[in-house]
Order: sequence, then structure tokens, then C-alpha cells
Amino acid sequence: MESPHQQVQELAPPPAVQDVRRELVRHPAARRVGLVDRVALFVGVQLVAWSRRPRAIPSHESRADQLRLNRDRLIRELAAERMHYGMLSSQR
Repeated sequence: MESPHQQVQELAPPPAVQDVRRELVRHPAARRVGLVDRVALFVGVQLVAWSRRPRAIPSHESRADQLRLNRDRLIRELAAERMHYGMLSSQR
């Protein structure tokens, strides 16, 4: 009968196979990016960001008007819901 240690040794691949695996795992050396390429990338990203900017900046007055209209709409909806709920509870 074999010991557990001997069984493990039999299952391990031969050293030649392990060397081939190490060679397959090697990665090529990382290439450095030049200064011109970095500047070009930076300028390209900035141009994309600039092209996606909003075309017109809303004024404070128009934003305030939008907020007031939204507030008034919410107040009307809340009043309608309260009235509808009051009508439902009075029918019971």
C-alpha cells in the first residue's frame, strides 16, 4: 500500500511540462507611451468633454420659474389626492 505522499508525487507533472507552462505565462514587456501620445490623448478627451457641454446655460430666473411650476403642480396633485381620498372615506 502506498503512502499519501507518494500518491501526490505521482500526480505531479514532469519538470519539462512545468517549464513549458512558465514560458506560456510570460507577458511581453510593457511599452512606454511617449509625451506626444499623452498630450494627444488628453486633448482628445478634452475635446469630447467640450463637445458634450450644454449649449445654453439656463438663467436663474428661468430655473426659478421651473421650480415654481413644479411646486405648484405637486401642490395641485396632492390636493386632488386628498380630495379623492376624502371622497372614498366618506362613502364607507
